[in-house]
Amino acid sequence: MSVYDDSKSLNEGALAIPGYSMDGWYGRIYGGCGYFDADKPIRKYTKSELHLRWVSGREP
Repeated sequence: MSVYDDSKSLNEGALAIPGYSMDGWYGRIYGGCGYFDADKPIRKYTKSELHLRWVSGREP
């Protein structure tokens, strides 16, 4: 089982982790931070964007 579906965007429900959704607290943070295009499928993120999103939590 994967933690996300890379064919979907964050707004389309890519996250498959219980408690993480764009409708909740995490969605407001990720959607409002301005660092990610929440409508872009995860597979189209650059390596830098993926690292920022999943690992570092820092600005690009």
